[in-house]
Amino acid sequence: MHDNKRFAIVLTHMGRRKDIVEMPWLESEYRIDESDWLVLSDDGWRAVANGDPTIWEALERKLLVGFYLSQPQLVVVIGHPSGAADDDHVEQRQAEVRGIVQRIRALLLPAGV
Repeated sequence: MHDNKRFAIVLTHMGRRKDIVEMPWLESEYRIDESDWLVLSDDGWRAVANGDPTIWEALERKLLVGFYLSQPQLVVVIGHPSGAADDDHVEQRQAEVRGIVQRIRALLLPAGV
């Protein structure tokens, strides 16, 4: 569908400065040529991580439609600190990423997560 290009769906949230973080490693390390980004607010990110039914169902529908239309090879979940540098905050963000990854894997989509 993408002329032998590798396609990914990227799920992340706004950075500290409310901008999108550049991630050249996505292209270089994972050989992703094209991607569709879903950028959540911090509140939306936490709602997805906590399994809020309304937000999660909307994200699930978005992923399923995205898979039908673009057939990505990879779903990338990227969390990053939103200001505080203490270990507890970093561990919280890592736990959020793990939770989101587990929920997406449970959908049994035909791509790596």
